[in-house]
Amino acid sequence: MRSIRINWTALLVAAIAMSFSNFVRADDKKANVAGTWEWTTQRQNQEQKHAIKLKQDGDKVTGVYVPASGDEIALKDVKLDGNKLSFAITRTIQNNERTIKYSGTVEGDTIKGKSETPGRDGGEARSRDWEAKKKAA
Repeated sequence: MRSIRINWTALLVAAIAMSFSNFVRADDKKANVAGTWEWTTQRQNQEQKHAIKLKQDGDKVTGVYVPASGDEIALKDVKLDGNKLSFAITRTIQNNERTIKYSGTVEGDTIKGKSETPGRDGGEARSRDWEAKKKAA
């Protein structure tokens, strides 16, 4: 009966190469979020339109929120990890500063996720579903 010799060094090198290959492929799957994204919300029986404009340079994503009034507001804490996007919008409404946090998954020309609005006067935060569509160029 023949014995099988295992070259542990070659096996280790092969495993590392395969892991690196998977890491590179995962990085290649980073979503392309550059462009204008739009969505609507309902508030007090009124439909409100929202939009963000995103710029992407490799791993770095920046952008602005464009409310119906048209005054652009810089997005905060913008992060893109593969196809997971998150950002925050801070607005001043009736002399109160409020930050709404958004997170979602990018799939083609759609972002689906959750928004989290802080509670008023220390109340409980509200979480809502949101879905944005990429505006055609």
